Amino acid sequence: MKEHSVRFTTGEVQEILKDKKTQFRRVVKPQPYKEKFWYTFDIGNKPPSELGNINSSIFQTNSKNEMKKHLEKLYCPFGKTDDELWVKEVWSQNLNPISDNYGGDEYLADYEGVCFDIDEWIKADEMPRWASRIQLIIKDVKVELTQDLWVWVVEFEIK
Repeated sequence: MKEHSVRFTTGEVQEILKDKKTQFRRVVKPQPYKEKFWYTFDIGNKPPSELGNINSSIFQTNSKNEMKKHLEKLYCPFGKTDDELWVKEVWSQNLNPISDNYGGDEYLADYEGVCFDIDEWIKADEMPRWASRIQLIIKDVKVELTQDLWVWVVEFEIK
């Protein structure tokens, strides 16, 4: 089991906390491209650890299903079944000495309106592991073609 981080918007975090969000989608990078009837996927100069169960960095097929199977063999950057995800969200340390939570962590998702105790929120990308309050367990990882875009679909539950 490995541990990975994943960034969510404030609205997505609120949905997770209400048990309304159980999956997320992220674009597969790089994207396979289609020319006439052929799908081509070129992973480029990735190390073998990121190639998963495939032998070559270039794959061609005329079948969407074959391309889907090929992509699902790749290493998903968010992990695999039973891996843990720690959620990155907008947060701050409460430095207001007259606040009830002085010195504690505050999360933007906990507020519907304005929080007067916080002067400056810290971006989700900058959240360290120790500040994360939500851990998720990956239940399934799939690849889907939505319109003309291949995406990872990661299903999870709160730990």
